[in-house]
Amino acid sequence: MTLRDFLFVLYMQSGETQAETLAAVKAIAANQYQTTLAGGKVLINANVNGESYSYSLPNQVNPLQVVAYARRAWLAIKSMNDAELLAYLEANDDRFTTADFSNLDVR
Repeated sequence: MTLRDFLFVLYMQSGETQAETLAAVKAIAANQYQTTLAGGKVLINANVNGESYSYSLPNQVNPLQVVAYARRAWLAIKSMNDAELLAYLEANDDRFTTADFSNLDVR
């Protein structure tokens, strides 16, 4: 599972905004989730803003890696806006950069 895949799941489950996706990441990072085994699959259950969601992890991902993914996700999206997050999720590769030229003095 790539970071983009992880964020995509959270984005779709949490309301399709940067703020709600970031809230989902924070909830996972704060251990406000449970992992359970069901039929050999690891399931993540989380509550974000009063809404609950669940998803299963791919076989190669263990529950301890979820916290590492949450940290990487938080670092990646904490300063994005909705449009930047959507562009990141829609991109076809795993490279993404943002540039902020608002403080550029071009005199």
